[in-house]
Amino acid sequence: MNRQAPLIPPEHDDAGWRALGRQLTEHAQPDASTDSWPALAAQLPPRTATRSTPARRSRQLWLGAVAAALALMVGGQLHEPPPRPIDPAAEVLLREAQALEREFSGAYRLLSQTPQPDEIRSALQQLEREGQAIHAALEQQPGSQRLFDQLRRTHELRLRLLLRGSELAA
Repeated sequence: MNRQAPLIPPEHDDAGWRALGRQLTEHAQPDASTDSWPALAAQLPPRTATRSTPARRSRQLWLGAVAAALALMVGGQLHEPPPRPIDPAAEVLLREAQALEREFSGAYRLLSQTPQPDEIRSALQQLEREGQAIHAALEQQPGSQRLFDQLRRTHELRLRLLLRGSELAA
């Protein structure tokens, strides 16, 4: 067998490239005299078909469940939108809106204990839904002075309506 390094043929010599391929294939085939795998295989312990024990199976299931849970947790964190930066003026406005909600909610609790006529009760429910919608919009656009003013007007109207209902009920 010829073990010298093959010469690279010119680019346009197809027959030369085929011959080079045959030479490289010959070099890639192991010699029976230098192949050490049969000697190594004889030294290895014999392979036996092993069956999973119940403890091993339950451990594999448990590890699979843990891996799936971790994948879901990491995947959930990757798809969570990053928090939007809020400018300081918008943050102040948002805090004022939350303080306004707290102040008016105390007054609502006091005045809503008195029975209200049906037409006032339905108007109050409508104003409450509008206030919630405005507050949600204000959280989306925290710097909107217009939304803040609208929320304040809605709360004031709701409070006046509660007072009016209390007067009518008395």
